[in-house]
Amino acid sequence: MKMLRNTAIVLCLLASHAGAQVPVSPRDILAELIASNTTDLGGANTAAARAGAKHLIAAGFAAADVQILVPEGRPNKGNLVARLRSANSTLKP
Repeated sequence: MKMLRNTAIVLCLLASHAGAQVPVSPRDILAELIASNTTDLGGANTAAARAGAKHLIAAGFAAADVQILVPEGRPNKGNLVARLRSANSTLKP
C-alpha cells in the first residue's frame, strides 16, 4: 500500500510539473490508480502503467520520454518510467 501511495504521489507531481494544462485533477489520477488492481497475484500493473503514461503525455511529456517496461514472460508486471527533462540542461542534476 505504501508503494502504491508513493507511486500515486510521483505521478501527480510529475503531471503537475510537466508545464502543460492537466485536463484531469491529481485527485482523479490518484483515484484511478487506487482503483487499479496492482496486487502481486493477479494484478495488472501494466494496465496501471499505461494509464499513468497517458496522463503524463497528456500533461506535456514527450512520448519518447515515457516508457512502459514489461518483463519477458510477465505481461502483467509492466512498469512506468518517465524522464523529466530540465529547463536548463547546463545545470548539474
